[in-house]
Amino acid sequence: MGRIYEVERKFLFTLANAAKFYSNKSIPPFASVVFKGLMTHNDRYYDTEFYDLDRHNVWARVRNGNWQAKRLISGSHEKAVYEESKGYQSLVDTMRDLGLKEWEDLKAGNFVLHNIAEFGTERKNYIVDEKFKIVLDSTSFGYSVGEVELKGGDYEQCGNQIDEFIAKHQWFFDTTGEVKSKLKAYWEICSRQRM
Repeated sequence: MGRIYEVERKFLFTLANAAKFYSNKSIPPFASVVFKGLMTHNDRYYDTEFYDLDRHNVWARVRNGNWQAKRLISGSHEKAVYEESKGYQSLVDTMRDLGLKEWEDLKAGNFVLHNIAEFGTERKNYIVDEKFKIVLDSTSFGYSVGEVELKGGDYEQCGNQIDEFIAKHQWFFDTTGEVKSKLKAYWEICSRQRM
C-alpha cells in the first residue's frame, strides 16, 4: 500500500466570515456542508534540547494522551503536505530515520525530549462538498485559524483540488496576509508576554 499524505491549506477566519460559512448563502455556495462535531484537543509539543525535530520540519506532540509525529514533506506551514504517524514507536522510528541520536534513548525508555509548548484547541469539523475536510480551530491562547484538508496518495493532485476549491469560494477563505500555524502563533504570543 502506498503512502497517504495529508494536504492542508490554512486560512484566517473571523466571526464575520464564519457567519457566511454557516449560512452558506454567498455566491457560489458550497454544494453541501455537513457538521461532523466539536472536539477539544489538549496538545503538548516536544523537541530535543537543540530543537532538532523542528529543524527537520517534524512536530512531535501528545494529543489527548496519544503520541503523534507530523512531518512536513512539501510546502510551508500555511500550504503544506504532511506525513503523519501515530504512536510512541512511530516517533522513535522517525527520529531514527532522521539520524537523531536521541532515538536510542527513547527506544530504551529514557525520555529525553523537552516540553516546548502546551495549549488547548476547540475544533469544529465539517465535510464540505462531500470530500473537503474543513476545521475551524480556536485556541486557549486566543488564536483562531482554519484548515482545508484532503488526504490521498498523490499530494500534488490533492493540493491542486484544494487550490481550485479555495479560489472558487474566495468569499469564505481569507488567505491574505500571514496565516500562522497554531504553534508559531503560540511562540509569538508567549514571547510578547515575556517582554
